[in-house]
Amino acid sequence: ASYQEHVGLWVDQATWARAGLAACEHLGDRAGVADMHLLLGNALCHLPAEGDEEPIEQAIEHYKTALELHITGAAPHIGAAANLNLGNAYCDLPTGERGANLQQAIDCYGAALRTCESRTSPQAYAMVQNNLGVAYLELGLAGHREQLQHAVTCFEEALRYRPAASAPLDYAVTENNLGTAYLGLAQTGDAESSRRAVTHLERALEIWTPGLTPRNYAIAVSNLGIAYSMLDTGNAAQNLQDAITCHEEALRYLDPHTDPLQYAKTLSNLGIAYKAQGEPRKAQALHAELFDLMKGLFLETNPIGVKEAMTMMGLLNGEIRLPLCRMSAANAAS
Repeated sequence: ASYQEHVGLWVDQATWARAGLAACEHLGDRAGVADMHLLLGNALCHLPAEGDEEPIEQAIEHYKTALELHITGAAPHIGAAANLNLGNAYCDLPTGERGANLQQAIDCYGAALRTCESRTSPQAYAMVQNNLGVAYLELGLAGHREQLQHAVTCFEEALRYRPAASAPLDYAVTENNLGTAYLGLAQTGDAESSRRAVTHLERALEIWTPGLTPRNYAIAVSNLGIAYSMLDTGNAAQNLQDAITCHEEALRYLDPHTDPLQYAKTLSNLGIAYKAQGEPRKAQALHAELFDLMKGLFLETNPIGVKEAMTMMGLLNGEIRLPLCRMSAANAAS
């Protein structure tokens, strides 16, 4: 019900934006036309796909139209916002080649930063820097060390304008992102990065408590466990025990029914830590717990199982494009 209510609000905004767009075009108000394209794009980005139509693809076209009006001088006020939202749309775009979409997003965020100044719009500037870092981070976690270093630079710059005292939740998001970037660098063999990952993830957890944001808390704690397992300073046995404690703590706040993928990832990390600690039976028990999920995800052609799991989690609306189809009712029930 809450999902349908949320979607309904964006359907209403899309309807109003279309009506506003028609009115502004009738009046010859080019600045208003740009504003309506921007609002319509924002609404479409929050709507589920229907059939062969992908709302985010449509949103991208509206943002591009708004930017064309900005370039001609008809709407000088929307440049940064349109580029930021266009970058977000490319990051969320489920179609096309993922790396190319992320590069498009990076280009858009770069354009936004050319007109969004930290002096006059510090919060917006920090948001663009954070989102730019997220795009670099995803590319970096795919195996590109240079992109991870770019991500670190962006997150550190964003933190200059996201202090914990006045913007605690934004601060926590960026600290977690920075810790995750350092964790990626640590996985390339940079020992110092694992220590930095611990520092920044612990800062995020000063804000993200189980009562405030249980899922974010669980993800950050699990990432902290990975960082502890990679530390090369202090007592190795204690570091490994700290890693196990973190993963066990994370599992307390993850529901295998509503968040199966994150739960499975955390359980897998705990099993790896148990194995490193010399507890193969505990690791084997966790593997057995994951086995049914792993079988279920591959009962039908990949990624049908993953999409079905994401639909169960409320992350997708169940629409599948050919040549894929929905998982059979029998397999989904199993």
